Formats: sequence, structure tokens, C-alpha cells
Amino acid sequence: LLYQVWSSSALKTRVFTAGQIVLCAGEVPHDAFVLVTGEVELVTIGDAYRLGPGSVIGLAQGLIGQVLSHDIRASTVINCKVIPIDAACREIARINPSLKGLFRLTLGRILGPDEPLPGWLR
Repeated sequence: LLYQVWSSSALKTRVFTAGQIVLCAGEVPHDAFVLVTGEVELVTIGDAYRLGPGSVIGLAQGLIGQVLSHDIRASTVINCKVIPIDAACREIARINPSLKGLFRLTLGRILGPDEPLPGWLR
């Protein structure tokens, strides 16, 4: 799947330099990113996480309009594909009910089962 996303001409490519903030805490993401190369770091209270190629950042929060609880910073130079949240919402709203169910399940696992889902995902 990563290679399909990487080679997609439908998604724009974006590059961030080491140390650059990719997504900011306290904001709802307008774009999500699929890391193609490089690493990002998430720092939470007491923990730091590194994510590398194939990781998707900001998609779950952007889809439901949730603010990020932490900054996501490029640890190295990263090359990523951009997923515009508004376009993703339009596409998901048109898919069949079975696929929507998979999205609901995935969002519930990422964000927690009590997080309310938007109407277009019901």
C-alpha cells in the first residue's frame, strides 16, 4: 500500500527538513501525511515516539475534527504524500457501508471508543 501511495500522481508530495514542525498541537489538521522516507517524533508527557515510512499522521484527528494533543516534528528530512482532509471526507462519505464500517472501527481504535463520529461516517 505504501508503494501505491508513494507512486500516486493524485497526491501531492511535500518535504520537511529536520526539526521542522509537521503538525501543531492544539490545531485540527487540514492535511494528513503519509511518510514515504524519514522519521517524525511525537512527544507526549513522559514519552517520545518515532514514526517512519508508512506511518500516517493527522488523518484520524482531521477526519473527526479533533485537535492534536502534541506537536509532530520531523526528526530527519522527510518526504511525504499529502492527503487533504476535505477531499478524504468527501470520498469516504461516498463509499459503501462495509468500508465505512472499517473506517469507524479504525478510528475507534486510534482515538478511543467514546469519541463521537461525524455524521458523514455513520
